[in-house]
Amino acid sequence: MERIAHTFRQVAERVSIAPVKDLIKQPGMRNVHRVTVHYHDFRASDAVATLTQRLSEPARLEVIYEGHFDHKPLTRQFSATDFERFCQVFLNIRFDKMIDQQGVSPFGVDVCMVERASGGFERSIIFAPSKADGYYATVYNAVSAYIPEVVREVKS
Repeated sequence: MERIAHTFRQVAERVSIAPVKDLIKQPGMRNVHRVTVHYHDFRASDAVATLTQRLSEPARLEVIYEGHFDHKPLTRQFSATDFERFCQVFLNIRFDKMIDQQGVSPFGVDVCMVERASGGFERSIIFAPSKADGYYATVYNAVSAYIPEVVREVKS
């Protein structure tokens, strides 16, 4: 898994985004969710979606596609209802207790990293969407439903 984690760190560096652990420390920040998708065969650009919720502001989504738009994020607001439903999925499956999907090869398969931070807590998991089952499939389905931009294949 360390090889796969390194891949995600490289994507973050190339698109120049702050780590989740730094975002959650910003004044007024309540919740941060980040989804990074890496395409092993380069058929599409890697994508990073960051969903943030600040005090007294609607949740905001920023999506960056590596190699596109000078790495400027595409943004949209998240409705309060959608944000609550998205977060509820994570609570229902006890995301904060999950571990990386076992048996995921660092080669020949697309991989996804989902991160969540709130207060001083941070958790991340790595899994292969094509092999996702159980709670991993639930996470991927929630991401696909509420943040479809990040799983959309934007050609390199």
